[in-house]
Amino acid sequence: MSRHAGDGSVDPRLRASSGRRPTRRRSTASVLLVAVVAATLSVLPGRSAGALNRTFTVPGDYATIQEAIAAATSGDRVVVGPGTYTGTVDFGGKSVIVESSDGPDTTVLDAQWSTGVKIGPGGTWRGFTVTHGAASFGAGMAVSGSGSLIEGNVFLDNAQGGGGFGAAIGGNGASPRIQGNRFVGNTCDGQWLSGVVSFVNGSSPSIVNNVFHDNPCRAVNFTLPTGSRPSVINNTFVRNQVAVRVDRRGESENQV
Repeated sequence: MSRHAGDGSVDPRLRASSGRRPTRRRSTASVLLVAVVAATLSVLPGRSAGALNRTFTVPGDYATIQEAIAAATSGDRVVVGPGTYTGTVDFGGKSVIVESSDGPDTTVLDAQWSTGVKIGPGGTWRGFTVTHGAASFGAGMAVSGSGSLIEGNVFLDNAQGGGGFGAAIGGNGASPRIQGNRFVGNTCDGQWLSGVVSFVNGSSPSIVNNVFHDNPCRAVNFTLPTGSRPSVINNTFVRNQVAVRVDRRGESENQV
């Protein structure tokens, strides 16, 4: 903003002139600032000019999924190319989208008998085969918080033991959307919390349009207190020990 000092007796010609010049200077400065910002953004890894969120590629920008997540901030996207990746992927509480470029048939996370994925509020995991997860809680995937999306994956041959729950997916006070996945050959230890997809305490997950087949234990198991609102809608269950079990430790609103 231009500011003038004096008693108001400024020559009108000077006032008009001083009113135009700062406008031109501000306009020029604004153009230069935009150019500098655009140039800076264009050289940052994974960022296109003017983009608010970044996209990282694996194995292009980073060799591993975990390295890409470490570089990302909430709202960024990690796109993973075909291949077999090993170990645990931990979102670290970031609401990052992690998705494969070519789908679960060619993009595999082999957890090597540890927890496969740890996902928190607002994260997305899409288009992978998750296999060989092993843990007492959430062998294939451990979920915390609300708002995460688990979509278009295959959970294959994951094993829950040790008196816990969730051979493929487990959540404690968690409310994700689990949609369009396939669960095959996952095993549980058979105690009362166990299941392929298991949620306990204040959880309100939505389980929609999934296929559960050939899992020798409960497919879906809820052990929930008052106030929980889980939903199980339009899923297919074939050759599982039990399709859906709900243990309500109070009044829960179930849509099953």
